[in-house]
Amino acid sequence: MMLVRLLLLLVQSSNRENSLSYHNKTGVRKCGCPFLFASFLIFAMKLNLEKRMKSIMYKTSGTCSKFIELEAEDGVLTRAVVVGGCHGNLQGICKLIVGMRLEDVKERLSGIRCGSKPTSCPDQIAKAIEELEKQ
Repeated sequence: MMLVRLLLLLVQSSNRENSLSYHNKTGVRKCGCPFLFASFLIFAMKLNLEKRMKSIMYKTSGTCSKFIELEAEDGVLTRAVVVGGCHGNLQGICKLIVGMRLEDVKERLSGIRCGSKPTSCPDQIAKAIEELEKQ
């Protein structure tokens, strides 16, 4: 919403006589608004995405898997990859959790154990989400 307001303000100000202008030796000239507008738009979109998107590569411990890569946007998991471990099962888990809210995934997967181990790959995914949320 803030981005839309800034863009509207920029467009409105570009329609005024003396707005977005620069001075050179021959006097005042109108600035190239399309270039300035496009640059501002790209910068604002990048800034907005950086605020909303989070990613982490989490080093697991106590499991057969080695790493967990997670990406989230606006509190929703958009990408999940587990390197190592039981490949087929972990691929299935990743496909199931992508698109879910981070809180829901964490709640469902935390505390799961693998045999006599105190943790599991799903439990490590929950821990990776905790680290992701701290960012």
